[in-house]
Amino acid sequence: MDLRTHFFLHLEDRGQDFTWFRVDAAGEIVDCGPFQADTWVGRHVRPDTKSWKAGSRVIFTADNKVLNYPVTVVDIIDLDFELAQLRLLVQSDGPVPVASKATAADVTRLARQGLAHWSEAPRTPGSPLRGHAGITAAGLDFLNRMTGGDA
Repeated sequence: MDLRTHFFLHLEDRGQDFTWFRVDAAGEIVDCGPFQADTWVGRHVRPDTKSWKAGSRVIFTADNKVLNYPVTVVDIIDLDFELAQLRLLVQSDGPVPVASKATAADVTRLARQGLAHWSEAPRTPGSPLRGHAGITAAGLDFLNRMTGGDA
């Protein structure tokens, strides 16, 4: 697996302070949210890149402990593509128009991670998809961390 591939693991929400992990291909947790990043980032999990799916359990490599919250959704992320998308949002002077299903899907994925915001414009059935996207403060922070501040 390419080390530039990340896995965004959505966790079952049972009222805990974190509901997702971003894990690199080597199994390191590189981001966590919406809270407790200082607790979880840098820990290593078993990189079950072929078997992570809804219902999977996250297992920590240091002590083989199993996280109490099962995975609900797994997003596989090409980090270079994602960083390029975030750079485009940073370079714009305002909300970026979104006019394709593919772009809307990408921005929706970024929004689920809290990295971008997305608003779909009202439309009639059969009309083209329209909306606007922009980067969030969390998205800018993530971009700066992943690029060494070269955003």
